[in-house]
Amino acid sequence: MLCLFKMIPFGYSMKLQDTNTQYLNIHLNDLNSVAKDLIKRFEDTKIWLFEGEMGAGKTTLIRYLCDSIGIEDFVNSPTYNIINEYKILKKRHIPSINEAITDGFVVQTTSIKKNEKGDVRAPAFLEEIDKKNVIYDTIFTDFENDFKDDEYIYHFDLYRLDKAADLVDLDIFSYINSNNYCFFEWPSKLKLLNKEETSYTKILDNPTLLLDIDATSTDTRNISLIKQDMGK
Repeated sequence: MLCLFKMIPFGYSMKLQDTNTQYLNIHLNDLNSVAKDLIKRFEDTKIWLFEGEMGAGKTTLIRYLCDSIGIEDFVNSPTYNIINEYKILKKRHIPSINEAITDGFVVQTTSIKKNEKGDVRAPAFLEEIDKKNVIYDTIFTDFENDFKDDEYIYHFDLYRLDKAADLVDLDIFSYINSNNYCFFEWPSKLKLLNKEETSYTKILDNPTLLLDIDATSTDTRNISLIKQDMGK
């Protein structure tokens, strides 16, 4: 089912509202704020489709989205590579004593200190901790960081593809089904996979977010959203 949000004008004040179906008359300098709002609203949707004419700002918006998520690399257009891969920065989590004991991720023994909140810090951080804190003999790893698989953003530019075999050669579904973010510029080329089907969600067998970027002037854009879920 198409989830089409109510249209609300979106001006330079950048008052972000969850009921927007469109961001209207957005200055290019404000795309960063739009990207942050989009990630907040649609973080769990992994397939993003970006439509718009050449120069509409697809790559620029994707760059800001990647910045909002946090990546290790610089975003540029994959026009000639077809696909760019960006590694997502892991968010560090220092467990409390109770968290670490409960999860049982003990990695080594050394002198360690605990602050008033019960947070464990590795030796490299000892100089930042008040000497009055209690000394413990067990150090626990930043287990959420160490045991989590690497995550990526895959950025596609399908402009130069003109047949289904090109998409098959890319092994496109291995990316789509990886549960990583996939950002597609020129997504209409995905319809080469099934010319009888018009729904991107059915073609890709995944929920999708379609963003149509329209240049209203040299410096402003309208961005329309269509969120499509599975089986509804």
